[in-house]
Amino acid sequence: MARYPANHKTQTRERILQTAGRRFRRDGLDGAGVASLMSDAGLTNGAFYAHFDSKEDLVGEVVAEQVLRQAQVFEDAAALPDGLERVIDGYLSDRHRDDLAGGCVSAALLSDIARSAPGVRSRYTGAARRMIDAFRCLAGLPTTAEDAVVLSRLALLIGSLQLARAIDDPVLRESLLAESRRSVRLLIDSDRSRGDPTRREEHS
Repeated sequence: MARYPANHKTQTRERILQTAGRRFRRDGLDGAGVASLMSDAGLTNGAFYAHFDSKEDLVGEVVAEQVLRQAQVFEDAAALPDGLERVIDGYLSDRHRDDLAGGCVSAALLSDIARSAPGVRSRYTGAARRMIDAFRCLAGLPTTAEDAVVLSRLALLIGSLQLARAIDDPVLRESLLAESRRSVRLLIDSDRSRGDPTRREEHS
């Protein structure tokens, strides 16, 4: 009998999550069944149930993990002096626009998640709370900044990317990305001013 390393099951589960994440972002949550997802991971159908109870369970795990990965990107960028600029420019870029399978899970799957089972939406919401906290820190907003305010800034990034992917007019989509980069910076600067009495005085 073949011997596997102690972390073999963990590695296999991670491989399934990563390959399923790419397939879901590219083709949508209904774009592939269990057989196709496992084939992508180089595994048999039978191996699926050693890791997940159902496709819905897998979807919830993939969605949550991918959102947490996005939060980690924000957290890492927050440690850089130009982290916010890098994130805005990278998120609203031609490269990200064209990288459907490897890009932000929210931009790729929000409409699918909205139609998903309550358990999937609950897991997305739970992971999104960390993403909100991470973006609040990245944007330099006060801890008192409401989640809805932070989320609305994220929504501008996400929605702009979705529109840029849908539009086939290259001039219009480039203008959209540029204007959205400008708009989110202005909004965040305004948010910072409201949270800093010194800056409020400067702007008055």
